[in-house]
Amino acid sequence: MTKVKAILLRPLDGNEIGSVMQFDRDDFERLKERGAVRAAPPAKPKADGKRAGGSKQAAKPSNKKAAAPANKGA
Repeated sequence: MTKVKAILLRPLDGNEIGSVMQFDRDDFERLKERGAVRAAPPAKPKADGKRAGGSKQAAKPSNKKAAAPANKGA
């Protein structure tokens, strides 16, 4: 089952209005019909064009003579 991020429009399970929760698609649709939730907006890309969450790439060295990053092959 797919999960949907939702913003609460009414208190639910001890969580306050405006909290972000994840629901199964069926539960989300049922709560949406009752006016309890709305879909959360998709994640915004960072200023450098990448999504939040980081990357697996090593940081580039500040100078060219620095040792190669540990995760690069020889």
